Amino acid sequence: TLGELSSINVFTGQNITSVTSGWNGSLHPSKSNHYELGFKWLPLPTARVDASLFYIKTQNEILVDYGDSVNPSFKNVGGTTRKGFEVAGQAMLLKSLRGLMSASYLDATFDEASLSANNTFGSVQSGYKLPGIPQGQLFTQLTWSLDDFKKNKQNKVLGTVITAEWSANGRVYVADNNS
Repeated sequence: TLGELSSINVFTGQNITSVTSGWNGSLHPSKSNHYELGFKWLPLPTARVDASLFYIKTQNEILVDYGDSVNPSFKNVGGTTRKGFEVAGQAMLLKSLRGLMSASYLDATFDEASLSANNTFGSVQSGYKLPGIPQGQLFTQLTWSLDDFKKNKQNKVLGTVITAEWSANGRVYVADNNS
């Protein structure tokens, strides 16, 4: 069975080498409940706003286990909670100018304390942030076209198009213990 897999053969073009897989046979599936409340609004014929609030509760969260840094596997770390919001708006500002803006906030935290693999990175405390997830994001875009966006509503605008974008991301932790 896959749970008993201990090594695999890798063909590198010249040699066949055996590599330890890092398989975690005691890994449990994660289970989560998702709740979301949102709306879509057209305040003008040329503008749209989308927004949502969300809450996600997960048990047996699965994270990368770096116990064997050569062949990391996966591990369960108990429960996590993710809550936040997303909002986006777009509008036709002029016949040849349109804008877009989106923002999100995500509070993703561990609900339970646990140890990192081999205690390499120390312990994870309840309330620590999940690694690899930005806490906030902001994106804006302004697009100008030589052609009229309104006339070409159903077709893609061809010709000269100039777009300026700006984005920002919040803090992103790289380790389970927020170091």
